[in-house]
Amino acid sequence: MEPFLRLPFDVPVKNTRPPEFHLWRPMLDLSDADDATPYSALSTELAYMNMRATPEERLPIQSRPGPSLRERITESDSLREYACDTPSALPAHLRTARWRELVDWCEEAEGADPVHRGALASLLASLGLYRYLASWPLPDRPDDPHALQLAVGLTHARSVVDRTGSLLASSVEALERVMNCGDLPPATRLGAATTLVVLHSQSRLKDVDRVTGYCREAARHAEVLDPGKDWRDLVHLSTYWRAVSFAPFLHGDLRETDAQLDRAEAHARRLSDGTPQERWVRAQNFHPLLETRTKVATALGDLDRALAFSRELRDRDWSDGKVHIQLGDVHRRRGEPELARDAYLAAVPLGAPFRALAWSKAAQLSGDEDAVYALMCAYRGDPRSVTPLLLQERVSRARGDDRLADWAGRTAVSLREDRINEEAQCVPLS
Repeated sequence: MEPFLRLPFDVPVKNTRPPEFHLWRPMLDLSDADDATPYSALSTELAYMNMRATPEERLPIQSRPGPSLRERITESDSLREYACDTPSALPAHLRTARWRELVDWCEEAEGADPVHRGALASLLASLGLYRYLASWPLPDRPDDPHALQLAVGLTHARSVVDRTGSLLASSVEALERVMNCGDLPPATRLGAATTLVVLHSQSRLKDVDRVTGYCREAARHAEVLDPGKDWRDLVHLSTYWRAVSFAPFLHGDLRETDAQLDRAEAHARRLSDGTPQERWVRAQNFHPLLETRTKVATALGDLDRALAFSRELRDRDWSDGKVHIQLGDVHRRRGEPELARDAYLAAVPLGAPFRALAWSKAAQLSGDEDAVYALMCAYRGDPRSVTPLLLQERVSRARGDDRLADWAGRTAVSLREDRINEEAQCVPLS
């Protein structure tokens, strides 16, 4: 089995760091982002820029890293020193000038105003430092609109860390206070409403009636946006239509879901990409939109459109291993196993956090001997991933290799209880 081990970016000749270090470095030490940065890490660059902007000038942020993304990237021996729970815990010799600024900002945060603390909270979330952020006290100024926004970020961090129903309910309450605050701009209130739509469209908060109510509130704020005056309103409107498409989806109306996604895409394609900042904002908008379009097209049985959306996403965000895996899944649905396997293997050289999943999916489309090899590569690359171990147990048992099967099964059991979801978090305000 020969994966595509050529990376489409330059790595220093005497480099000792894995490829994920170069791709995800903005999230590891606040280094500058570039056009090779995966979309999930672009929020770091945008949040850093927002630290020096007024609330009116801030750039919209549409994704945050998942609760354990930083941990997964820093699991290898060569990156373990970047694992940290607080900014001050990163070793001094690894700190960039930006990271040193971050440490200073955190030391001064207690006496800062809610506007500054809100921007800093956004930056900490973009770095995946949820545990540290969750330790901050909630603001005690309920009459201050900016304090309301800060409370949203803090309650969200607490719900990410703890994942209990009560803390998730607190996050919802904070979002509702922002949505109903007449002193905040429509775009901010719209962001709270659309976040509530998404939160109540899935998982344990699923509630169709509340989704309908939040959609009505979101529509009220979306009506007053003017993309002719502010290009960021195109982002807000695209996000609005993507979020409210959950309503017809929950009622089983895939055609109307698709029509609303058409509107989201129309706004997205009007976004400029002339400056790096515009490109990064545009990329953050397109990534979840194209993911959603792929899923809906697949549900409609239109696999040609699903393939087109998935390929566009691959071309736009090639450095994110997940997009290659999603493309492979579409090829697999289309009955194209060789193209699917090629797509899965294209994610391998991009490293963590999706390398193990890529090897595992490639193994399922390989002969027994290649499958065993691929699954051992998955395990060595990510010793905490359960999926390749479970597959290895099944494949090895079928081949009569009970010793390898027993080892894989025992190791999977020891890991399985602690695994958590790796998806990017819904963003409550930007």
